[in-house]
Amino acid sequence: VSVSLLDRHHEHVGDFAWSSLLDEKRQDSDRLRAAAICAQLDPTDLRWKKLGGEVARWLVELGMPELHDWIPLLQPVAVVLTSPLRSIYRDQSSSPEGEKAAVALARLQLDDSVALVKVARPNQMRRVVEILADQLIGAEAVLSAELNALLPHGDTEAARERARICIAL
Repeated sequence: VSVSLLDRHHEHVGDFAWSSLLDEKRQDSDRLRAAAICAQLDPTDLRWKKLGGEVARWLVELGMPELHDWIPLLQPVAVVLTSPLRSIYRDQSSSPEGEKAAVALARLQLDDSVALVKVARPNQMRRVVEILADQLIGAEAVLSAELNALLPHGDTEAARERARICIAL
């Protein structure tokens, strides 16, 4: 369900979502869906401070394809997910959960990839480099498209070159 559609009924939807998120009797998958709605509608709510660890755990329990789908929905509350994800990443470095925590951190902290490298253990560096390279390729494509729109006659190769330079800087 599109959060923009729900926004018209923000108060009622938000109350129901928070109630679902805080209800420990509900399944984790239901609570994660509620967390995504709450993140979109009310990312500054003080209740997030207590929920970061749980939401981070739910994320790393997902399969990798699902994880990629959930990250953008939880981006507004990245600040409360970062610390618990770092702990999972650091403490479970050789497990699938540790790898998923690395992916989540990289996606949530697009502006702070150095933090991911700082907490990486030697056996994690290869995956960290792969994650960061994927981000750079994505950044190059976005910058290329933006720069191409600014260049006369759609000089695509010049836009790509400028995007590579921007990324290098």
